[in-house]
Amino acid sequence: METLYAYSGTDMKAVEESYGAVVRQEFYDGDLIINGSSKIDVTVRKALSHPISVAETSTSKLNLRFRRSWSHIRKNRVDLIVLWAVHRGMIRVARPNGDYDICRGQCGFTDARTAFHADIIPDDRGRFEAVHSIIPAHLLTTYIPWLPDPNTPFSISSGSGVVVDAMLKVFAQFGDRLSRAAAEPMVSSLLHTVGGMVAEVRDGAPARLKIADRRFSAIDAYVTRHLSNSDLSASAVAKSCGISVRYLSYLLKAHNTSYSELLWSKRLEKSREWLALPAMRDVPVCEIAYRAGYKSTAHFSRQFKAAFGTTPNSYRIAAHPHAT
Repeated sequence: METLYAYSGTDMKAVEESYGAVVRQEFYDGDLIINGSSKIDVTVRKALSHPISVAETSTSKLNLRFRRSWSHIRKNRVDLIVLWAVHRGMIRVARPNGDYDICRGQCGFTDARTAFHADIIPDDRGRFEAVHSIIPAHLLTTYIPWLPDPNTPFSISSGSGVVVDAMLKVFAQFGDRLSRAAAEPMVSSLLHTVGGMVAEVRDGAPARLKIADRRFSAIDAYVTRHLSNSDLSASAVAKSCGISVRYLSYLLKAHNTSYSELLWSKRLEKSREWLALPAMRDVPVCEIAYRAGYKSTAHFSRQFKAAFGTTPNSYRIAAHPHAT
């Protein structure tokens, strides 16, 4: 983890200048105003840089205000949104379209594309601690299309919010050990979960899934887990899910598919994914067919060509044009 900023002392003016420079570099332009009556401590540590930035901030005996005006926005127009997970103290945000607090045990946003004031307020022991994630707005709106007005914080102490908090803590602790390839799907999962939480706050708690939908999800999950079993049958899936074969067929028909279509489409997609993976470039096609649950390479090749218009070998060559 990289320490972006650390200070311990009483020179408020020096902190305003030095810490303000870090804020402008890591976040965006704005005015930083710091107040403190005695020795203060500030630490900012960064662990992840791609595809989002994740860092943690902790302060002691420090009151801080950050002001981003329309003048700052005109001079420094950036497409960034910050997601805060507050663990001690709170953040009070004032915007033209409404004020809100991000309290301890909550996640909330500040948006660089609009003017705002943000006051960091320590708890009764003088401490403030938070993990913050700087997210490109175009990336976040993939998961939360109704931005830029997500001004209602959500809890990270219950429900899916616990998952959001845990993932942010993992990024803050181990983000510098993650490769780009490993970080991207993890960030995608984080933003999917955040999007769901924001939707619940905006629209109210989601309705419970109908029993039929839960049954279908169980069928889909079981088939996915057992794709490599070439003898996987509808009766085995139905038995594992505690339903009859007839009811299984009914559920699949209600979702515009059949057992055969569900099974073979999943096997084809998984085998196509493996053929395109650089790490599996040297695995023979027959082995990929076997791993995907096919008993015959010829059967696999016929199905693959019918579905994708090319043979497995040709697809692999096209996916790895520079391979030797």
